[in-house]
Amino acid sequence: MNADFHMKDVGKDITKAVTNLTKSLMVLDKIAETGQPNIAHEVGMLNGALALLGNANHKNNLGR
Repeated sequence: MNADFHMKDVGKDITKAVTNLTKSLMVLDKIAETGQPNIAHEVGMLNGALALLGNANHKNNLGR
């Protein structure tokens, strides 16, 4: 049962990270729409990180 508590705690941290990352991505995406290629590249990289966090959260949930 203690391990389940820790898995839930990890899940909460992942969810908070995803939420913050998504908010930042929304702001950066609006900047990228102005035609700044460097920002657009970073948005793509951060989208990849967001996908990895989603996958980690999914695996964490399967482990419980």
